Amino acid sequence: MHEAYEIIPIVQKLPPGLSIETISAYDDYLLVGTKSGTLLLYQLVPSVKPGAKPGSPHYEVKLLKSNKAFSKKSITQLQVIPEFQMLICLADSIVTAFDLSQFNLQTIATLPKTKGAHYFTVSVQKHKSLTGDVKLSFRLCVAVKKKLQLYYWKSKDKNFLEFSQDLSLRDIPRTIVWCGESLCIGYKAEYSLMKVTGDPKDLFPTGGKQQEPLVALLPNNQLAVGSDEQTILIDSEGNPTLKYSIKWSEVPIALVHDSPYLIAVLPNSVEVRPIEPRIHVQSIDLQKTKTIVTSKRGWIFAASNSDVWLLHAVNFPEQITQLLSQKQFELALHMA
Repeated sequence: MHEAYEIIPIVQKLPPGLSIETISAYDDYLLVGTKSGTLLLYQLVPSVKPGAKPGSPHYEVKLLKSNKAFSKKSITQLQVIPEFQMLICLADSIVTAFDLSQFNLQTIATLPKTKGAHYFTVSVQKHKSLTGDVKLSFRLCVAVKKKLQLYYWKSKDKNFLEFSQDLSLRDIPRTIVWCGESLCIGYKAEYSLMKVTGDPKDLFPTGGKQQEPLVALLPNNQLAVGSDEQTILIDSEGNPTLKYSIKWSEVPIALVHDSPYLIAVLPNSVEVRPIEPRIHVQSIDLQKTKTIVTSKRGWIFAASNSDVWLLHAVNFPEQITQLLSQKQFELALHMA
C-alpha cells in the first residue's frame, strides 16, 4: 500500500436545513445540489497554508453562488458538460439545460417531454474530419419510466432534438451509462446493453448483496460493471476486456476512474485499486460517503449528506518513489 491521494476537506457541515443530494465538478469548480432545491457553486483557488509541508496542496474554497430558488424540489442529478459550457440538471422530474458561462446560470432549454424522468446520461464525442479538424457532438439519454428518450444538441438552434424513437425497456432502469453506440443499463437484478438502434443484449446479474447496479465509464469505450464485491471490465459490445475481475473488500456504493486507478466508495471507507496489477493501494477513512465524481485528472470529489472532500492525487514522481521502495515495479512502470 502507498498514499495515492491526499484528503482535503472542502465543505464541512452545510448550513442548517441543507442536505447534499448530488454533486458535479469541472476544472476547479464544484456544484452541489441539495434535497431542498438549493444549488451551491464553489471554486477552489490555490493558496499557501502557513506551516504546511512543501508541495502539499492547499486551496481557498470560495462560495460563488447560493441559489435557494434554483428548484422547488430536490435536485436529483447534475452533470457539467465543460466542452459546451453547459449544466444538465434533473430536478422536479424534468431535465433542464443551463448556461455555465452566465453567472446567473440562464436556462438554455427545458425538455418538456422528459416530465417524469428519474435518470439521465450524456455522451460527448470527438469527430475528426479529413482535413484534421475536430468537431464535438453531444448526446443526451433520459429515462422516463420504462422508456429511454434520445436527444442530440444542435448548437445552431441552441436546442435538443430527438434523433430516435423512444426505446422500450423491460423494467425501470436504475442507472445508465452511454458507451460508444451502446447504452449500459443497470436494472435492479441484472445488466443489459442496448444499441441506440434498440437492439438489446443481456449481460449478467447485479449480484445478491448489491443494493443498486453500478456502472462507470472508462477510457477507450470500456465499462466497469459491479457485481457484489467484484468489478468486471467490458467493452461497448459486452465482451470482457480483462481476464479477471477487480475485487473490493466490501460491496461498492459508487465508483469512478482516475487513471491508473479505480476509486470505490465502500460502506465505511473509500478504496483505491489499479486496474493492473491486482493490488490494494489505499484505504481512506471517510465515513458516510455516498457519492463520488471526477473533476480533472487527479481531482476526485466525494460527498456525504453534509460534507465534501477532495481526493487530490499525490504527484506521480512521489508515488513512483513509494512504489519502487515497495518493489511494486509493474504499477510504477504504468505511472512512469
